[in-house]
Amino acid sequence: MIHSYRDLNLVLKNKNEITALSGNWQSGIRVNGKLTISGSGSLITTGGTGYTSHGITVNNLIINSGTITAIGQEANGSSGIYARNGVTINGGKLIAEASTSSGGSSRGIECSGTFTLNGGNV
Repeated sequence: MIHSYRDLNLVLKNKNEITALSGNWQSGIRVNGKLTISGSGSLITTGGTGYTSHGITVNNLIINSGTITAIGQEANGSSGIYARNGVTINGGKLIAEASTSSGGSSRGIECSGTFTLNGGNV
């Protein structure tokens, strides 16, 4: 699990996997700022089991390149990506999956702000 209280830049090289533990609000990657992902590698990030499960939780997400798979597991609320403010895809490939919700919502991408697709595949 990665948790950053500030902006975070991830540069992907090779194959990478992150899996969260069990708990109340579990995300494979949680950034209380802007997360920017680039690079030629791949990333699979999976939320933990608990009340909510998100592959990625951010304020703002920018994907410039790379192959990203974000998975929310079965929970009360499940999202592959939970973005409070916005998502911008400039390139790369994004797969966002959410397992069955036991009582809340189940969404591949849950975005409370603006979703912008400038390039890449979603």
